[in-house]
Amino acid sequence: MNRKNFLKFSIYFAFFALLLGGVWGQTNWIGTNGTAWDDPGNWDSGLPAPGNEPSIPVVASNWPSTVNTSMPTGWTSLTIDNGAQATIPVEISINSITNNGDLTLDANITLSGSLTGTGTSTINADITTTGAQTYDGAVTLGATVVLTANSTVTFNDEVIGSSNSLTIEGNAKFNGEVVAGSLEVNGTSAINADITTTGAQTYDGAVTLGATVVLTADGTVTFNDEVIGSSNSLSITGDAVFGDEDTDTITGVKELTVTGTSTINTTTITTTGAQTYTGAVTLGADVVLTTDSIVTFNGTVAGNSKNLTIT
Repeated sequence: MNRKNFLKFSIYFAFFALLLGGVWGQTNWIGTNGTAWDDPGNWDSGLPAPGNEPSIPVVASNWPSTVNTSMPTGWTSLTIDNGAQATIPVEISINSITNNGDLTLDANITLSGSLTGTGTSTINADITTTGAQTYDGAVTLGATVVLTANSTVTFNDEVIGSSNSLTIEGNAKFNGEVVAGSLEVNGTSAINADITTTGAQTYDGAVTLGATVVLTADGTVTFNDEVIGSSNSLSITGDAVFGDEDTDTITGVKELTVTGTSTINTTTITTTGAQTYTGAVTLGADVVLTTDSIVTFNGTVAGNSKNLTIT
């Protein structure tokens, strides 16, 4: 390659490297001028452009938490590094967020991808994703929250809701304990830990138990689809409604205990261990209770002209 062509190649290469790095590359937060997301001086390469993949590293002198005019948008992704913090104060719409630090959401966000990461999350607004939402760290609810996902919302640590309610529009997986005002899941639920609410718990889709589970509610725990016990025990501290139609069977449960009232609208409840109903029982269908042990009623049974068979 002659000198002229070499110089021409070098110029082209430098131009494209700059273009790729500045537009489609990663821009890091440095926080020189304060906490405003939309201040170009707070980023090492100026304000991240649409298509960029900005990162919040642990070396930041000020954590991003405010805006002067409007939140930048159109990013491919946003990453919060381990040990870093970020607060999203206004509504945004980007592709995806990876939170390995401490993320606070004070406004609704819409992601065309997913929300993942190992960090903790404080959620004060609704989150909508076309992909999955995975929370490996503890989640704190600071308001009534709706999480919407076309895939699964997974909690791998505790959910601290206090008196705030949580609604999941999609499937849910609970691998850590949940404390909330009320809980509603419109899709399927995989429950691998205890759940406590001051209000009702409503599971519209099929429920699968992955461990011995205690569901505690000052309201009613309602199952509007089947419950698959997978040889695990289920205890309900409060009132319970089993099914909204007769095909919503309860099967594979080891032991079943309800301390409050029970409304049984399914035709089948099958356990390998005991079934204990402490409060009054109301039948909404012809029911067969099957156990290898004993079925105990400590309250009244209102049959409503339905048949009850115990095998």
